[in-house]
Amino acid sequence: NVQSLSGEVISYGVKMLDAPSEWRETMGEGVKVGVIDTGVDYNHEDLKGRIKKVANFTNEPDIDPNGHGKHVCGIIGANKNNIGVVGVAPRCDLFVAKAFGEKGNADTDSIYQSVMWLIDENVDVETLKNIIDNGVGCREINSNVAIAQLVDFLHPII
Repeated sequence: NVQSLSGEVISYGVKMLDAPSEWRETMGEGVKVGVIDTGVDYNHEDLKGRIKKVANFTNEPDIDPNGHGKHVCGIIGANKNNIGVVGVAPRCDLFVAKAFGEKGNADTDSIYQSVMWLIDENVDVETLKNIIDNGVGCREINSNVAIAQLVDFLHPII
């Protein structure tokens, strides 16, 4: 369920958000978006120029071994470049913190360091609140008491 525009694909989710109609006013220029995930493929054609900084808070290599982080970054900010897909904000600045390993696992310290790094990088406060609400509080780690405590601790800071 996709719409094609000049050789690129606008996915259902991007279309559902009606992002293309907003692109007349903004494509996300100057917006810093933080992503805490499994890393990113910063050489991917659809992400060239979008990845502004990457930090790795795991004991694994910098690469994104399962592609989840790359996929999330693409949904958010894949370039409008007449190939592949286009993201919701194709001119945003992506700051990617690798806190999750190849199997999707993360520890409290990696997530904490990721959030603090994004704060140091001046990622928009509302963006960070959304990361914590929608990412860190997500299904597989929602039951982890340490993560819940981290979220409670960080909300007043940001």
